[in-house]
Amino acid sequence: MADALAYYANGWYVGGRADKPDAPLKWERPETRCIIDLRGRTWDRYLKRACRSVESAGFELRWNTAFTDVVKSCAVGRKVGESTWIDGAMIDLYGRLHIAGAAHSAEVWLDGRLVGGTLGIGMGRWFSMETLFHTVPNAGHGAIAAMADLMARRGCVLADVQELHGFTKQLGGIEIPRDVYLQLLRAALDPTNAAGAAVVDQ
Repeated sequence: MADALAYYANGWYVGGRADKPDAPLKWERPETRCIIDLRGRTWDRYLKRACRSVESAGFELRWNTAFTDVVKSCAVGRKVGESTWIDGAMIDLYGRLHIAGAAHSAEVWLDGRLVGGTLGIGMGRWFSMETLFHTVPNAGHGAIAAMADLMARRGCVLADVQELHGFTKQLGGIEIPRDVYLQLLRAALDPTNAAGAAVVDQ
């Protein structure tokens, strides 16, 4: 477990192999990294819409009450028989990180049913949003709102989403060079650093 946390602390992230379930974990540290601009207008607008969705749908938000169920739900593809990158090795890793207090679930409940959730890994004031699922409309937005609340309570200044694509761009994702990411990561993990959220010149 200490080895896995050391990898994260040095800028690596891990992904499973949907084409080879239960293959050894594949650690990556690409040339660019996608982070959420926590001070940006895109993130602020998204959160306001997400919070309105939570209120209008009557969702209940919880944290770390159904971690295993969230992991298993995220591992199921959207289509019948579809694989995801969350294989057996990843499920095991997330479970061990959760026991160690580093992995968390943010959950969306409706009428006593788990209808959405997201997983995250946190150390210091760095937080990585890993994956998400939802089974009813707007529950995905609710899951992000729940995770944002958890990050705020942890004093998060660096939100990592690994790769820039359609959804992470909607959240305010921006790509930065690896060396810049590593500088921000070190600052977020430094307990003596009282700086605010990461600001990147664009």
